[in-house]
Amino acid sequence: MFRYDEPTDGQRTRLRIVGDDGNTVIYPGTTCDRANVPGFGRAARALVFGGQDLGMPRLSDTPKHPLELAVRAGEPMVVGFSAGAVASPTCPKAPPGYRMVCNSPIGHGPTCVTTRSFVPESGVDYEAHLDFGAGRCQLDVYALTTRRDGTTERRAIAAALPSCPASSKE
Repeated sequence: MFRYDEPTDGQRTRLRIVGDDGNTVIYPGTTCDRANVPGFGRAARALVFGGQDLGMPRLSDTPKHPLELAVRAGEPMVVGFSAGAVASPTCPKAPPGYRMVCNSPIGHGPTCVTTRSFVPESGVDYEAHLDFGAGRCQLDVYALTTRRDGTTERRAIAAALPSCPASSKE
């Protein structure tokens, strides 16, 4: 898997990954989550380098070593997570006279795969939050806004599921 190629020119803004950043994939410049878009890749710096802090406003629950990325403003992007790879569910009971065969190995494959698409605005910081575990698999995207008293708050934004045209080779 390639590493996400952060933009270094043009209009940019910042995105903080909260949750399982080791399995986060960024698809820039598209609403489609197919792997062959220019610049796509895994945003896994936090696990290897201890995070990347671009100076985004902090909230009380901001991770100590956040993973903050530069993203292109004014262009669509997709954020995707795959997480888990935990024990397979228990094998269901077989009906009388039958034997159930459950052979999915423990730890095989992700147990949570979720993606969202949105268009970041210039001058606005964003957070992508993965809520995963005990039956939860949800990805929410928030804009960080400044209140009149100077404090920062999260505001949920409309982040759609990715859309890939049927004939697209994106």
